[in-house]
Amino acid sequence: SGPSQLEARTLELDRMSVTWVTAMGHHFWHDVMVDGGWRFAFAIDAQGTLRLNGHDLSLEDAQLLRSGEENIFVTDGAYSTLEITLEGSLIRELGWRSSALQLQQIKKSDLSNLQALCEAAYSNVLVTAESANDLHDVCTTCDWQDILLSQLEKTLRPWLISVDEERDVKRIHNSFRIVQKARKHIFEQNGESLSSIDTLTDLLGVSRRTLFAAFKKELGLGPYKLIELKRLNALRNRLLQSDPDGATVAGLSNEAGFSELGRTAVAYRKLFGELPSKTLRRSA
Repeated sequence: SGPSQLEARTLELDRMSVTWVTAMGHHFWHDVMVDGGWRFAFAIDAQGTLRLNGHDLSLEDAQLLRSGEENIFVTDGAYSTLEITLEGSLIRELGWRSSALQLQQIKKSDLSNLQALCEAAYSNVLVTAESANDLHDVCTTCDWQDILLSQLEKTLRPWLISVDEERDVKRIHNSFRIVQKARKHIFEQNGESLSSIDTLTDLLGVSRRTLFAAFKKELGLGPYKLIELKRLNALRNRLLQSDPDGATVAGLSNEAGFSELGRTAVAYRKLFGELPSKTLRRSA
């Protein structure tokens, strides 16, 4: 919602990657882990709100997302994160098994040590990549991967336990469940089948007050705003994919669920920095 900035850099290793993300803005991320892999992530720095699956995050919170799992990450402000992704074949080779919990508190010193080693590996592997590609260079890269995996294993101790010791997933806050159900309906229907917020409250079996309070707590915006953002993105896709000689902004806006062209243009410009008519002309 609104202007945003996002930069990322990645270190690619054997069936393993390390990614640094630096961003600013009000972001809503929906992540799903696939292909049998794991992703370990934590915040390096945060100047605003960070929420993961209904929980306020601190700089000592870390997450392990495994294959088939999903999460909702909401930010409001400047932040930076470190993410380490492992392919399923590497996890099986290492013999790692994890508990069911996604979120754990880790000592800041352990996270700082892992971050420092990742930075060192990034710098050294880049130097290696720019030098001659001989066997020594390949071994140097492998050595750094072994160092990172060793430190990562220490950091993952709260998760790396036997199956018999697995604990149940923590109970998710009721407000988070409400927003999850509402979001799924809005996104599946593109917001276009909702004649009113009352339709949504009837589907969820909650009051308007409860619905709005849940949205403000979890996303920092109301359900109307989420529906509008969904429709505005749908309108932008239509504008970019349409022939400017045969399509009109008014017609495409109606298809996206908007009825007031003037208000739509103002909201569109605020979100994307240009009028819908300009986006349509650029599609030519």
